[in-house]
Amino acid sequence: MGLIAKLFGKVEEEDEVPVKEYAVGKPFPQRRASDREDCFFTCMNDIGPCLVSYYKGPTPVEVAAWQRGQVELAVTKINCVIYILGRFGPNIVEADYSIHTEKEVDFEQLILHKDDKLQLFLVDADTNLVQAIRSVQLPPYFSQQLCCFMAEQCTEGVEQEQFAQVVQEVRERTNVEELFHLAPTKMYVPSTVELEQVIARENIIMDNPVVIRDNGSIDVLISRKDVENNRLEEVVRRFNVLLKPTVVGLAKQRVNVIFCGYAADAREPFEIEGVCRFVEEVDKRFPYWFYFLRLDVPGLRHLCYVLCQAKRFSDGKTKVAKGAMNAFLEKHLLALDYLAMEIKLSTDEHLQLRAQIQEYFFGKK
Repeated sequence: MGLIAKLFGKVEEEDEVPVKEYAVGKPFPQRRASDREDCFFTCMNDIGPCLVSYYKGPTPVEVAAWQRGQVELAVTKINCVIYILGRFGPNIVEADYSIHTEKEVDFEQLILHKDDKLQLFLVDADTNLVQAIRSVQLPPYFSQQLCCFMAEQCTEGVEQEQFAQVVQEVRERTNVEELFHLAPTKMYVPSTVELEQVIARENIIMDNPVVIRDNGSIDVLISRKDVENNRLEEVVRRFNVLLKPTVVGLAKQRVNVIFCGYAADAREPFEIEGVCRFVEEVDKRFPYWFYFLRLDVPGLRHLCYVLCQAKRFSDGKTKVAKGAMNAFLEKHLLALDYLAMEIKLSTDEHLQLRAQIQEYFFGKK
C-alpha cells in the first residue's frame, strides 16, 4: 500500500475503471482546452500520480532527456500551493497543484498512491501525442513530504481564487530556476545509461560475494538476491569464516559490508523492510561488527542505519532515533567484549577498539 493510502487509512482495491492506453505516439487520454506549453501534476485513478508536460514540437534531444536522461525532481509548498518541479536536461518544468483543483478524479481515488511511483509524460502540445513515458520510483522521504503537503491542503479548504492569487504572486517574484533551487526536498534519477552500467557492475559483483583486496581488506556482500531468496545461512557462513582461529586476528578492522543490487531502487537499504528483517537475523547470529569492520569507510554506518531502521527526512539527511542508537551500541559493544575475551585480546587493544567506535560514530570528544 502506498504512503498516501496509509496516511488516509485507505485500503487499495482492484481498479474497476477500464484501463486507458498510455503509449508513445498515441494521444494522451486526458484532453485539455488549450494547446499552449505548460505542465501539470495530477493523480489518475488507473496509474496514480503523474507529471505531464506539454512542449510545442519537442526536439529529439528534449524527448531523450525525458525518456532516458538524468532527472531531478523537487517539491515545495508556498502558502496553499504545492509546487512539483522537474529538471530534464537544460529545461525545468513547474506544476502548481492543489488537491482541491482535481475535477475528473474522485477524491477517494485521488488519495490512493500507486506504489509510490510517479509517471512522467512528455506530450506534444500541438498534436496531444505522447512523446515520452517514464516511471520513477519516489524515495520515501519525497513521498512523505508530498503526503504531508497534501494533508495540509485537505485541512486548509483552499478556494480557487486564493489558489490562483498565490500562483500569480509567486510567478511575479520568483522564476522557475529560483523556485527549483529553493525547494527544500529534491531527488535525483540517474540516466538509463548510468543505471544500466551500475546494474551491470552489481551483477558482476554479486557473483563474488567475498573479495579479498590486494591491501588485505575484505569485502563481504549482502545482496538483493540474498535477501529476496532468504539465503540467511549462506550469508551467515560468509561472516562466520572470520571467526576461525587462523583468520580472526588477520581480519580485525579489515572487513567492509556492502549492500548490493539496489541501484535501481530509489530507496536506501535501510528503507526496505525486507532488508532490515534479513539483516536483523544475520545480526542475531553474527553481532561482532565492532571488531571486524573497517572504520575508514561508511560500511559500518550503513549497517547501523539498517539495524536501527534509520529515516531520511525532507532535506535528504539520514537520522537514527536516539533509543535505537543506544540499543545498537549496547548490544554490539557487549558482543565486542565477549569476542575480545574469547580470542584473548589484550586490554589495550580492547580499549582502543572501544574508543575508535566512539570516535567513528560521534567524533573525538
